[in-house]
Amino acid sequence: MLPKVINTQDLEEQIQEKIIYKNLLLQINKDFQLIGIDFNCDINTSFDIFFQSFKELIKDIINSDFELFLNLLYRIDLDETKIRNIIQSENDDLYAVLSFEILKREWQKVWFRNYYS
Repeated sequence: MLPKVINTQDLEEQIQEKIIYKNLLLQINKDFQLIGIDFNCDINTSFDIFFQSFKELIKDIINSDFELFLNLLYRIDLDETKIRNIIQSENDDLYAVLSFEILKREWQKVWFRNYYS
């Protein structure tokens, strides 16, 4: 059964194992490259630093090319309605919430692949 992940701290705890973290970064790189975004991150980077750079990347994509952001959502199979609700909410750190949802979905892919292989 997929562990419950509610916030970035839960997500960080789930990916503490280096193999999962490495596979998460590989999955992100793969999905991003498939839509034309080059984002590489070192496995030795702490999750906090990684999350901050990831959040900045998501912010840049949304502000410069919203269509590309929608393509990203489609590529990683993230519910567009859920994202639309987040965008329409009065959230103080919109980009952190969106980044968390993207990372959570990517982590789910990695978790299922590792669990069922």
